Amino acid sequence: MIFLIGVPENKRTKEHLQILAWLSRNLMHQEFREDILHAENEQQLFNCLKKLETEKGD
Repeated sequence: MIFLIGVPENKRTKEHLQILAWLSRNLMHQEFREDILHAENEQQLFNCLKKLETEKGD
């Protein structure tokens, strides 16, 4: 899997590290990895990410 993380230049240090940490933690879960691998388009992929964010309460 390859991810591109785009953040505003003025937030790049802190925000991109938080995103990387969040993504790394969630990639340890098999269900999340399978959901991502089975996403057929960007909307389904976005929904996978949004679902995690909603479940965590971020």
